[in-house]
Amino acid sequence: NAAEAAEKAAHIVGLLPANNLTGPAIFEFEQPTAALAAGAEPAKAAAAVVDKDSTVELYAGFGKSVYTAFATVGGNAVGVVATGKNLCHNCVAKIARFVRLCDAFSVPVVTVVDTEGFVPSVSDDIAGGIREAARLATYADATTAKVTVLAGKAVGPVYTALAAADLRIAVTGCVVSALEPSAAVSVLYKDEIDASDNIIAATNAKAAAYTAEVCSAANAVACGAADMVCDAA
Repeated sequence: NAAEAAEKAAHIVGLLPANNLTGPAIFEFEQPTAALAAGAEPAKAAAAVVDKDSTVELYAGFGKSVYTAFATVGGNAVGVVATGKNLCHNCVAKIARFVRLCDAFSVPVVTVVDTEGFVPSVSDDIAGGIREAARLATYADATTAKVTVLAGKAVGPVYTALAAADLRIAVTGCVVSALEPSAAVSVLYKDEIDASDNIIAATNAKAAAYTAEVCSAANAVACGAADMVCDAA
């Protein structure tokens, strides 16, 4: 209703700086009560890293596999992006637009990454999926402070786009890799897999071992793909 709309608008205006030259606003806050979990819905993943009841979602009806909102972390106003299972062309357009908005006002951006990647769809490509995905270069272009939380799966081009940040935090149990593990082992261990009695089982076993040894949070820090490790709690 009108009263709720006015209250929501006031909340958004309060979270935004007065102009692009002033710093983000600071508020009283309560710590989040939810725990960050791999595979969580985007809204729940965001709620686990921002202050309790501080979020105001934007573009809720568009690109629903991505959650974008203004919120606070430790009382400081931020923009938060949380990814869902698959990213369609609307999802990546939504991310790029939101990051540009945050960058215009120098609002820090916190990105929670846990996704299978871009939708493998010809129709999505025809609709502009590749073009919109390329616009995620707005992360690299943005000069505002950026923090990426690698909460779950961050593989290949998704990592390249969304982890262009000043601080990259790998959560224990996440998967960070330049290539999908099953695809990587099919090249690295091709002869061994081809010689096995069950190629599918051998590939899955190798992929599981590769994920544990090479794609872990600790290894991401060791190879420079992340800056620090933390537990989900």
